[in-house]
Amino acid sequence: MLALPTTAQAAAKPGVFAGTLGVTVPKGGHATVRAVEAAGGTVVAAKDVGRSGAFSLSLAPGPYVVRGVVVPRRGAIVTKAIAVSLKPGQRRTHTKLTTRKPLRPKKKTTRAQAAFVTERGNVQLGTVAVGIYPFAGPSGGELGAFASGFHDLLITDVLQQAATRCKGHVALREVARIADVLREFELGNSAYADKSTFPKRNLIIVDVAVRGTITQLPDGTARAVVTITDDRTGAKVGELDAPLGEDVFAGEEKLAGRLVDKLCNLSETFKVTLDVNGEGRFATHHATGTMHAVLLARRAGDEWTASGPLQWGNVGFTSKVDCPYVDIVVPVTTWSVKITDQGDGLSLTWSRDGNDSTSASIDCPPGGPDDPDPPPIPGQAGTALLTTGPQSFPLPYAGATTPISGVIQDGGDGFFNTGTITVRPAGVTAPS
Repeated sequence: MLALPTTAQAAAKPGVFAGTLGVTVPKGGHATVRAVEAAGGTVVAAKDVGRSGAFSLSLAPGPYVVRGVVVPRRGAIVTKAIAVSLKPGQRRTHTKLTTRKPLRPKKKTTRAQAAFVTERGNVQLGTVAVGIYPFAGPSGGELGAFASGFHDLLITDVLQQAATRCKGHVALREVARIADVLREFELGNSAYADKSTFPKRNLIIVDVAVRGTITQLPDGTARAVVTITDDRTGAKVGELDAPLGEDVFAGEEKLAGRLVDKLCNLSETFKVTLDVNGEGRFATHHATGTMHAVLLARRAGDEWTASGPLQWGNVGFTSKVDCPYVDIVVPVTTWSVKITDQGDGLSLTWSRDGNDSTSASIDCPPGGPDDPDPPPIPGQAGTALLTTGPQSFPLPYAGATTPISGVIQDGGDGFFNTGTITVRPAGVTAPS
C-alpha cells in the first residue's frame, strides 16, 4: 500500500537528484540505486547503474533516503546511503552518495504525509505493500556474496516491472535496510538534505513478505526458491522455484518478472459473513430456519467483489393442525457482495439471485374410513429473505457488524427475519 504525496506535491514539478555512487563498480558487477520516501519507507524510484556509477533520479518534492548498492561477481557487496530533500523543480546534480556534511536546520516547510495503511492509520486500498527481505545463501564464496545482495537487485527489477504491468497495485517498502533509512531520516546528516523538512515517521505497514534461499545445484549453477507470505497471518500466498543459470544476473531478472506476475495478482481481501434467523408464521404451521454464508471479496478493478451459494439450513415445519408437513424443499440460490472505497470508509452492497424461499407439502389423512388418501399438497410457504436489508450500508476500513432485518406481515402471519452482515479484513490472498 503506497505512501502517496499530498495533492499539492503531486501537482508540483518534480526535482532531480543526480550524481555518482562514489564507489567503484567492478567489471562484471551489477549496481543499483533506489530512493526511499523518508516517512513511509516506500521505495519510490530505482534504477540500474553503469560502471561509471552515474545515476539520475526524477523525484517528487520531499525528503528521501537514496541508497546505492554494488553487487560484484566476487567479493562483498558495497552499500552507500544518504539523505536528500528536494523542493519543486530543484536539481541536485554532481552529488556523491559518500558525501557527509551536517547542515543547520532551515525554515520549516509543509511536511509530507502518507496516505494509506500506515503506523498512524492512514488508509488507501488497492495497493499491496511488499517487503523483500535478504535471501539466505551459502556462508561464503562467490555465491554467498551474490546471495547477500540478491534482494537489492530484486527490489529494483520488481519496482520497474510492476510499474508497467500493474501500475499502482504494488508498493515496495524498505525492510532489510530500514534501520539505515530511519538513521538518515532522524539525523538528516547530508549536504543534500534539510532536516527541518523531514516529516514525522509514518511507515507503511507491510502486507506480504518475500523471502528466499539461494543454493548451488550439482552442475555448479545457482537456484532460487522464493516464498510469498501474508505478513500478518503467515499464510503462504505464492512460491517460486527457479534456476538462475550460468549468468546469475540474467537469471535474477527473469525471476523478478515471475515474481511481479505473482504480486500483481494479489489482493487485499474482505471476509463477508451473512447470518440470519428466519421464521414463517401462518395459521396452519410455523416454519423456522437459519442462514450462514461466507464470501471472500477480492479486488476487481476499483471494487472488491464475490459471489457464492446461498441456502437456508436447519429448516423445520411445525404443524398447527392435524396434518403433518413433509417433503421440505430448500432451494440453493446465489448471493453477491460489492465493496467500494469511499475515501473515508467503505460501502457494501449485497444482493441475491433467484428464489431462496423454502416450502413443504401438507399431508392430510382421509376424511373417513372409506375415503381415498389424498396426495400431499405442495407449496406451503416456509422461510424467505424477501425484504431483508438494508441492501447497502457504509462501514469503516476496519470492518464492522451491521444488523439486518426484514418483515412482511399480515396480522400475525408473515415472514420475520433478523440477522447480521459482518465484514472483516482477511489479509492478502492469491487467486484460487
